[in-house]
Amino acid sequence: MIGKTNDLPFNPLDFQALPHDFTSDYNLGIHTAETTQRYALGTRYMTWDGRIYKYYHALAATRAGNGAKNTYAQALGWSAVASATPVGESYVNVTTGATQPGTDNANTSIFAKDGLEGGYVCIFDGGTTVSGIRGITANDAVATGGGTLKIYIDRPVNLALTTFDVVEIMASPYKNLLWASSEMGPTIVVPVIVATAGQYSWGQTWGPIWCPPQATAGDNDAAGEENFHLIFRADGSVESHNHASAVGGTGYNYHQQHAGFVLGCNATKGQAAPFFMLQISV
Repeated sequence: MIGKTNDLPFNPLDFQALPHDFTSDYNLGIHTAETTQRYALGTRYMTWDGRIYKYYHALAATRAGNGAKNTYAQALGWSAVASATPVGESYVNVTTGATQPGTDNANTSIFAKDGLEGGYVCIFDGGTTVSGIRGITANDAVATGGGTLKIYIDRPVNLALTTFDVVEIMASPYKNLLWASSEMGPTIVVPVIVATAGQYSWGQTWGPIWCPPQATAGDNDAAGEENFHLIFRADGSVESHNHASAVGGTGYNYHQQHAGFVLGCNATKGQAAPFFMLQISV
């Protein structure tokens, strides 16, 4: 494992294995969901044609085909480095307060052991200049009320850190995903199967896919303009992006997250074929 070896019960961050099924007599690969964690969150799997899938954890139920969102806050805001870290070390000690989200997202500054695994830390040299973003491989626990949080990172620090330096931390964006009809938050994956609360599964982030399309998706409108550009709605479906007013417009689909573009459009006015090119992450 890169960074700290701490006997995690799943494949480490730098291990890019094919997904395997551990729950039946059939190797269903990415079409499985279970409560046992088999891979580091965010582990990437790519098919022969470039479709990309990421391993995620469901905070609440997710839907196959509908975008799953991350609704958790940033785990730790602008916080001081707690003690010196020499060049070449793969850890950072951070001061946490009493009212920061932590890994329970409840402003109690509780950090569960390894709850930040797969997340990221941004280091600011002297509190002003970004000296790099590192992946988090593990972390020690911090109880209620704050304290010193030790995180282990995937690449050593290239500058000696002091208590004049500052960090910001987020847990894995694949850690606590859910579907809800009106839930707001960034869409992280489109699940391939239904997962229930507490399960681990796979969601697609790139390549040809189907999502429930709204009527405007790919609609060849009266002006002869084919609406190829798609955004995610709050319910995880896709809709044509309204470009009529980029600033100051009304309606929720002016500034929503880009989803991708239609792969096949109806020859006559009307909704496109249900396939589009998903473009969340590679």
